Amino acid sequence: FWNRTLGDLELLPRFRETALIVSSADLRAFENYTRRLWQQAGRLPPGFSGPAPPPELLQLHSDVVVLLSKQEIMSFAWPLESSTRFFVAISVDSGSPSNHLPTLRNVIAHELGHTLGLVHNGVATALMCGPCRVPLMELDSAKRFLSLTLQDRELLRKLYSGP
Repeated sequence: FWNRTLGDLELLPRFRETALIVSSADLRAFENYTRRLWQQAGRLPPGFSGPAPPPELLQLHSDVVVLLSKQEIMSFAWPLESSTRFFVAISVDSGSPSNHLPTLRNVIAHELGHTLGLVHNGVATALMCGPCRVPLMELDSAKRFLSLTLQDRELLRKLYSGP
């Protein structure tokens, strides 16, 4: 979705998968960090960056690290302090209503939108909704992703159409 959208807007950033880790000794550190962030979400004072990322995360040479977590959390994109890097945790808990494939696909695109600089726009039927309502995210088979608003597209152009 994002690579096609950014290409349509004639903007340069692209997502690419550089490593896929299916099972790793580092997984426990990522899951623990996810839990610590989730427990503090919304309770951090302004300017506080939250718990320090684990060394296993910092050692990855990636701008965006995505964890598909089996924990019962609300998915999120978290900026790593003093950098432009992000840690994204996506809940794939089988009991969650957001685990339905079309909805999950949009949750992932939504969180990656945050890594590009987009914020919640208040439009419940748009990709960068906030608050989002899962029932509204149900899509027909012809439309795989929710739409970006005109304001979202303009912000992307402003952020990425440089020299």
